[in-house]
Amino acid sequence: LQLQSPIYKYDYLVIPIKFGYKFLDRPQFSVSAETGLIYSRLIKTYTPKVNYEDPESQLIGILNNTPNRIEHNLRIHVALRLNYLISKTVSFSAQPEFTSYLNSIYTKQSSTTKVKPYTMGIRFGIYFDF
Repeated sequence: LQLQSPIYKYDYLVIPIKFGYKFLDRPQFSVSAETGLIYSRLIKTYTPKVNYEDPESQLIGILNNTPNRIEHNLRIHVALRLNYLISKTVSFSAQPEFTSYLNSIYTKQSSTTKVKPYTMGIRFGIYFDF
């Protein structure tokens, strides 16, 4: 019998170091780019408890094949920010971005392949300037 539980949770302390440049600035519209490094430190791991009950069988053992996460990792971040001024204090923003890990997220003992994930996406937001 094989039981799977993908309910692992990880808490990280994230410290971004980013630099940006605004290369188009019109009265209602602006475009800027940003890049930088993002440092992450693993603070806490939530591991689910295995719960198995069957009165007609005997539990011999539990084998956990979940790879261990490394404690520190580093990512590179690149984004393009588009801002549209709606009023004097409110603006709408869209930001396509790409982030890639520079090192593996798993320890060397737990994985034979080096897993370096990346993300691509777009963020939307409304900014209020007071």
